[in-house]
Amino acid sequence: MRGERQGIVYIAELTGPDDVGRLSGEFEAHWESEDGRSWRPGPDGVPVSEAIAWARRQAEVVLVRVGLNDPLYSAGEREPPDLSCERWPEQGMVVRARPLGVAPQGDQQLVAWSVRALVRLPSPADIRTARRVEEALTEAEEIDRASVQAHASALAIDCKLRAGGMTKAALRADALVEEAVFSTMPSLRDRGLLDLSVDVLDPGA
Repeated sequence: MRGERQGIVYIAELTGPDDVGRLSGEFEAHWESEDGRSWRPGPDGVPVSEAIAWARRQAEVVLVRVGLNDPLYSAGEREPPDLSCERWPEQGMVVRARPLGVAPQGDQQLVAWSVRALVRLPSPADIRTARRVEEALTEAEEIDRASVQAHASALAIDCKLRAGGMTKAALRADALVEEAVFSTMPSLRDRGLLDLSVDVLDPGA
């Protein structure tokens, strides 16, 4: 039996199909020979319990990663060589779709993303304009805090925005910043265009 189940099976959680800032709660698995020269695909887009069941039929060494950068679990009959891993819980683990940075159970569906935005203006900005934009942003319920600085003909914005994913955070930040600037400087709304760039960082950044 040992000879039929050589190699290692790796199991990894997939990110959300429409948002790289979300984990799907679904997994893919593949088998590799111990020298890394052979590879065989396994199930894709399945619950972790199904992936582990398949893996244990293929190899004695099974490694599971829940999340993107979380530690590996050992779920096989034999521990991996030269690698110390926590054992996969005997009762299994509940893993649901969720934003990055929250517990696998998925009870928390909103996290605070760090958002940085730059608004380029047709004329120099002043401190008073920056404060008014900052006040308009902090009125939004999704914004935990905001800081707006005037730099020559631009406004530099840093804020924490609660959302269920990175893409959702970027889209919402774009809309909120645009509205905050337009409400503070109505003449820009009349022009219908705003030179705005938005970057979203991982939670905790």
